[in-house]
Amino acid sequence: LQIGPLTVTWYAFFIITGALLALYLSKVNLRKVRNIEVNDFTDDLFIYLMLFGIIGARLWYVIFDPNFDYLAHPAQIFRIWDGGLAIHGGFIAGLITVLVYCKIKNVSFAKVGDAIAPTVLLAQAIGRWGNFVNQECYGNIVDESFFAGPLSLIKDSMYINGAYREPMFLYESVLCLTGFLLINYLLRKYQNKRGDLIYAYLMWYGLIRFFIEGHRTDSLMLGPLKMAQLTSAAYLLIGLLGYLGIYNHFFKKKKPT
Repeated sequence: LQIGPLTVTWYAFFIITGALLALYLSKVNLRKVRNIEVNDFTDDLFIYLMLFGIIGARLWYVIFDPNFDYLAHPAQIFRIWDGGLAIHGGFIAGLITVLVYCKIKNVSFAKVGDAIAPTVLLAQAIGRWGNFVNQECYGNIVDESFFAGPLSLIKDSMYINGAYREPMFLYESVLCLTGFLLINYLLRKYQNKRGDLIYAYLMWYGLIRFFIEGHRTDSLMLGPLKMAQLTSAAYLLIGLLGYLGIYNHFFKKKKPT
């Protein structure tokens, strides 16, 4: 996007759009939580999340990209405009940011996490279209007839490296949107305990990303293993144990004064 002398990439446009929608919906959810000055709290947290989230996403990519020789060219680590962000690193950095911020503000992490976590899925659903523009997040070779009907709209951009590719970005985008709707508007009504929506996010995204990554041909690797699948399996396990209340046996709650 050319705005006067300023060039804005479509990737950045989709990420920022998703992030701003997540911010708005997080505010809507947090207004139902007591003892939080919603605007000041979420606006400041949003800035920290964007900053540390991008740093975390970049470092995760740099560490696990087998083609990235950052020891020989350390300056390349900072060149994010050349591409290279990984959502798992961004989420982990964001999670730590929220934990620290809630500790400083003396606010319940579980309450804040329940308000924010489902909206992250919406941001991810929108952000995946940046991969479409960049011709990333694709799968195996498919026949041209695969892109008949509505899929013909994305056909040209899915012609990558001399062949048509399965649009894994589209699958993940649709599944993330579905997860957002289910968790934010349905599961929230039947929530049993604080933290359930965080665990639901981990389970949902862990499951769908494990499936998506199994079909991708442009994954970050840890030796012979796909790093995103390992992380997604950990997400799924952590989320499942938390949702079942297993952690309550190890962490005693403080009694109210």
